[in-house]
Amino acid sequence: MGNRPEQSPRRYLFLFLLLSAAVTILGTGIPLSYLKEAGSSSLQVLIEYRSAFEREIERTITIPLENALAEIRGVEEIFSLSEPGQSRIHIVLSEGTSLQDAYLETREVVDRIYRQFPPVVQRPLILRSDPRMDPVFIAAFPLESGESEGNLKRRFQSVEGVGEVEVGGGRKEELLIRWTPDRGLPTGISFPVIGSAIRGWNVSGGFGDGDQVSFNLLRLIDSPEGIGKVPLKRTLTVADVAEVLRREIRRERRARVNGEELLVLYVRPEGDGNLLRLSQTLTSLTRSIPGSSILYDRGAKMKSSLDELFLALGIGAAGVVLLTGIFLHTLLPALLVSLSIPFSTFSALAVLHLLGKTLDVVSLSALTVGAGLVIDSGVILADRFLEQKGTPIQTVLSEVKDPILLSTLTTMGVFLPLLFASPQVRLQFEPLALTLVFQLAASLLYTLVFLPVFLAASFRPHAPANPKAPATPPTPPTPSASSLPLSSPRWFSHRFRTPPRLAILFGFLLLLGGGVYLLLQLPRGREGLEDASQLDFLLEFESGVPLEQVMSYTEPLERFLTHYPGVSQVRVKYERERATFSLELSAPGKSLLQKIRQRASFIPHSFLFLGDSARGGSSLSVVLCGEGSLEDTAVAFAFHLQQAAYLTKEIPLTKEAVPRVSSTGRKIPSHSGPFESEKTARIGIVFHFKESLPSKRILLDPQRISRFGLTPKEVRDYLYTSLSEPVIDKSITSEGETDIRLSFPYRFFRGSADLLSLSLPGTGGPGVRVSDVGSLVEKQSPRRLYRTNRRRSASFTVLTEFQDPSFLIPRLRKAAEEYPFPEGVTVEIGKEWEEESTKFRHYLGLLLLSLGVLLLILLGFYQEIFYPLLVILQLPFSLAFSVWALWIFQIPLTLSIATGFLLSGGIGVNNSLLVFPRQRNAHSPLERFRVSFRSMLTATLTTVAGILPLWFRGGGGGSFGLSEPFAGLSLVLGAGSIGSLIVLGGVVILLEPKSSMNRQSGPSERPEDRPQRQRPPGLSSPPGQESLGEGCG
Repeated sequence: MGNRPEQSPRRYLFLFLLLSAAVTILGTGIPLSYLKEAGSSSLQVLIEYRSAFEREIERTITIPLENALAEIRGVEEIFSLSEPGQSRIHIVLSEGTSLQDAYLETREVVDRIYRQFPPVVQRPLILRSDPRMDPVFIAAFPLESGESEGNLKRRFQSVEGVGEVEVGGGRKEELLIRWTPDRGLPTGISFPVIGSAIRGWNVSGGFGDGDQVSFNLLRLIDSPEGIGKVPLKRTLTVADVAEVLRREIRRERRARVNGEELLVLYVRPEGDGNLLRLSQTLTSLTRSIPGSSILYDRGAKMKSSLDELFLALGIGAAGVVLLTGIFLHTLLPALLVSLSIPFSTFSALAVLHLLGKTLDVVSLSALTVGAGLVIDSGVILADRFLEQKGTPIQTVLSEVKDPILLSTLTTMGVFLPLLFASPQVRLQFEPLALTLVFQLAASLLYTLVFLPVFLAASFRPHAPANPKAPATPPTPPTPSASSLPLSSPRWFSHRFRTPPRLAILFGFLLLLGGGVYLLLQLPRGREGLEDASQLDFLLEFESGVPLEQVMSYTEPLERFLTHYPGVSQVRVKYERERATFSLELSAPGKSLLQKIRQRASFIPHSFLFLGDSARGGSSLSVVLCGEGSLEDTAVAFAFHLQQAAYLTKEIPLTKEAVPRVSSTGRKIPSHSGPFESEKTARIGIVFHFKESLPSKRILLDPQRISRFGLTPKEVRDYLYTSLSEPVIDKSITSEGETDIRLSFPYRFFRGSADLLSLSLPGTGGPGVRVSDVGSLVEKQSPRRLYRTNRRRSASFTVLTEFQDPSFLIPRLRKAAEEYPFPEGVTVEIGKEWEEESTKFRHYLGLLLLSLGVLLLILLGFYQEIFYPLLVILQLPFSLAFSVWALWIFQIPLTLSIATGFLLSGGIGVNNSLLVFPRQRNAHSPLERFRVSFRSMLTATLTTVAGILPLWFRGGGGGSFGLSEPFAGLSLVLGAGSIGSLIVLGGVVILLEPKSSMNRQSGPSERPEDRPQRQRPPGLSSPPGQESLGEGCG
């Protein structure tokens, strides 16, 4: 042996310190993120066709692009909105599709289709963001700062991780060419001639052969004088046939913050962007601009939330260490065992870093949960070693390694079914599984390799005075009845003298039956991140209400909110027909919602729309798809749903509802008369379209057009450029891009008569007028055209007061089957909740599969069928405790909670492994439960101590701000861990024969008949000592 005992601990200590330093350096370098949101892979294509109307944009831009984009790999759904001046196409990618690859393919397709568009169409903008997401960063700039909307948009759009930038409230100028027909037509110069000349002189680009020096051509027009000098024909210039001037563009939106009008910038992130890193970059950029202020920064709130989770991890680890010290009764072994927490934590972080992962709230919560799990195996080893002082550490290690390996394997095995989960579920909960698996694996390495050496070096056995004399074990003192430990057999015998078997069976049936019933009654929630300090709502106005009138109607509400207690900031974005409010709250504002509803009811021509989280309920979407206009069909179907007998027996129509029915109810997107369902809850309808406005159309006669030597396209192009003030080119100046527009003289068209008398250029001469080739008709026309998966669509929302309104879906679908839709019209009801139901069914299959994995592991350990089945059958009863806890605290069932059920099943098995030995022996399970109670109770308490801070941080009294979905996860794990211990105690009592129970409870039993210190269950004693764990080694 020599010096080996002296040198081996040093080598192991050096290796441990070296490995700890390596994982600490790697672990601390892991980048931070917050929460990877499932379903965030989407793209947007924005194209401006200024001054064009919605039908022209749909026909010219939207439909060709949709047909081409549908061929891209990974495209699952396509939504589009065509409105005056622009087309917005939203592409939803399927699970597992690379966002970068899809972006490159989309860019290639858009560039190819763009060549087919009219010259005045602006270059498409492709954004890697979801338009349904709220802005994550909002900044404000003074109007007098000199910053233009274009400059701000370009500077912030170039930041890595930015998906979409929207700027509102700023002033912008443009160059206007006001053409005079009386001077232009006699000379043969029309709109197209001027547009071609401007584009020919306003040039910026390069040319040259590949092997020669390239040449740059830069000739930009940046002033009205420059445009006026552009030659047109012979000696004529633009100034000879038109007036050129610079004018301020009429603002389409205005923004106010606490009553002050500002230039406000809104940023949405890329689908796969890191919000924390993006927040730091945007903050630095904003502060570099004089006079700027940051109004909202979700990244900063996320960073604060992560800091609180780090604090929760520290508190949980401290609680675990404290409980370990109390259990082991000595300080040094407790500290040595507790080294497993930082070692396993930084080891898991290092592996995640090497795999290219980030540290987000899921993985950080997993570290907090793991702090109470990784220490259990070390406690068993240390307790066994301290109990058998003088026994070599190798002997102790050989006795404990099998139970430690098995308990770690069962906890890690429950995550194996996640390999078969959908990509969306894996994306959301892969960090939890990977972090816990790596953490448990590192803990196993520390417990089996390093901890035995450290314990042996710290507690060396003393050599006896006579080495040849056999060691005589000391006689333990006889304890008094009052000094018996909690796990003493006398303590349990006194309480279980008459086993309440019927009461236990009744309790089990009540527990399981109630758990199944409550599980079916629990509302299903949707995973997501909500900011409780934000309150957003929308005031939607009737069709045609201009911006100035929207501001006039809404300003009283804005002033009221600015001075309302508990509202620290009021942000309002005013647009045509809409006012969007965002309130920063310093205290919960339940009474504020009532005030907002009350005051909004007095605003004329408006409707207040609150989100589900603010309104306190959930909603169901109804989408109709077909060809042509679907608004009338959608309104009629909505009222059919309202009047269906299986939703309510009788629906009294209010005075407001009757005219809405008669006028098809499309004046505003509003509630269509709330009614009572069978569960006495108010249900309302909100339409996502508005009443069509009257529009004038010119019907051309082909025969008359050809008689004058014209074509329909020539007439159409001329009328379009004459009436819509098209943007023919852009001028690049020091202040950014400036539009160059063509226009008729101001107020040239005072009515329909002026339009019909407009002269047309062509072979027939200037005497040909519009009235000679066409007629004017009036027809209703919507300003926004929606399309879903390349078909026209119209949608509305059914508002309910239920957290889970999925029980209404079969009834609504039955009504849809009975409704006589026009040919080719299809309806989709509650798709979002149907997807959630599919996820939960999939997760139920994963839970059953994890139970199968646990059964296989147990079968391999026990080599028989009875004990494995007995252990597995206990799990439903243990999980019932978690269901009862969710019902008591009224927490909805989410996917993160379902993951908690998986993990709780793996943890619940460990206690049973300590009570049921691999080989049958003379000691009953009840006897082993009595002796092992302290170990199991300590393991349960350390698990609860590790996850308890998550409950207080995540909602059970947590902070006012970002709310995480992990309060329910901590509740499920805590209740499941405690429940597994209670259920195991009831099972061993039921398994104990009555005669044996009475005999063990008899007066012949004395405390001195048993060792004073408990041995870790499932372990054999050293030779010569009696043990309850024979056969487990």
